[in-house]
Amino acid sequence: MRHMHPSAHARASTKQIEHAAANGNFELVTALLKAGGTGTPGLRGCRGRTLLDAAAEGGNEQVVSTILRAGATPDLCARSGSKRRSALHRAALHGHEAAARVLMMAGANVGSLDADKRGPLALAVRGGHEHLVSSLLLGGACPSAKDKKGDAPLHLAAWRGRAGIASALLLKGGDKNALDSLGRSPLIVAAEHGARGTTDALLMAGADPDIRYGENEPSPLDSAASHGHISVLKALAHHEGVDVNAVDSTGYTALHMAADNNQSSAVGVLIAAGTDLESQDIHQWTPLHCAARCNTCCDVVLELLRRGAKMDARESAGEYPLHIATQYLADEIVDFLLR
Repeated sequence: MRHMHPSAHARASTKQIEHAAANGNFELVTALLKAGGTGTPGLRGCRGRTLLDAAAEGGNEQVVSTILRAGATPDLCARSGSKRRSALHRAALHGHEAAARVLMMAGANVGSLDADKRGPLALAVRGGHEHLVSSLLLGGACPSAKDKKGDAPLHLAAWRGRAGIASALLLKGGDKNALDSLGRSPLIVAAEHGARGTTDALLMAGADPDIRYGENEPSPLDSAASHGHISVLKALAHHEGVDVNAVDSTGYTALHMAADNNQSSAVGVLIAAGTDLESQDIHQWTPLHCAARCNTCCDVVLELLRRGAKMDARESAGEYPLHIATQYLADEIVDFLLR
């Protein structure tokens, strides 16, 4: 009879425990450990993960505790795989709150960073795991730590529309006006993605509603207007202190951007909020001039005219909106303006 070398037997036992742990199978993990398996730290299995990594991915807190008691405590600080993630990263990524709490109680570092400079908190935010986010914040995770791309947790919450998570981060001191690598604040990101709940949370916390990350870059109001996110646009346009007539370096207001992007509903919201219907950019183009060059903007042209836009407004070269429509071969707009 062929006998297995002791080291080969140990490797087989470790592999079996790893798979059982990754599946959250507490009974099998316990049986394998009793049969001679160990939680020896440093052993690597599938994709280079440790037994503790596998247990964290499986999410069974009893398995995590058992692996720790079996000797895997030193692996709390280990980072493995191409993303260089710890066991706590893995628990956070999969939203395993109970397993994460066990790891934190055992001494896992809530500030550990993976290859993308993201901590467990960032992964929990991305996944929308609100209760786990709260646990990590209570455990000391930094609510404003930025990753390699310059995103803070609040940017991630705004991008994903996680209003509850945004509120939790703000309560723990998250920087409401933090800028990412593109210079965008969380409020600008929320406006771009139409995240009304997150927008409300940021405004209530005092985020700057007129922030602009460059002379020719959009403000939160501009972003909501150009994308047609009406609910967010209303929240911003009617927020106390917001300048609905603010301009970028080209003289464009949010109304110009709404007209330029064929957002007729946004045009109505902005005019109702007090935006100047005849505001002019640096070339003296009004919002009606902007809409006149696009054949698909009939609804915008109609809304502007209904609200009192002047058809005889001249831009710097003396052109009326009708002339602009003719130059851009916007036949439908020409017909519309000649009625």
